[in-house]
Amino acid sequence: MTATAAATAAPAYAVLLWCDLRTIYVQFPAQNGPCVVSFPRDSGGLSKALDLLKSRHAVEGAGAVYTQPAPPFKPSVAISPNSRDVVREMLRRKGILGAKP
Repeated sequence: MTATAAATAAPAYAVLLWCDLRTIYVQFPAQNGPCVVSFPRDSGGLSKALDLLKSRHAVEGAGAVYTQPAPPFKPSVAISPNSRDVVREMLRRKGILGAKP
């Protein structure tokens, strides 16, 4: 199989956000490695962090609503019911699938 699963469902412009007891941190990807911006852990700091995220989305997300990408695997040929049954039976023998219902 040539298809691979996506590592994350987040869009390319997503950022990493975390906090400790005093500070809110926002990590942005950058050309020379990640850039971490910190804000005080209070309502003002959270407001500034959210404003930064909104401005990043306006530029990198082009203001578009995020839509979930299509599943990564689409077979190029139709799979026959017989082929499905053969694969299911093989998976049952390997113990990956349970017994027939």
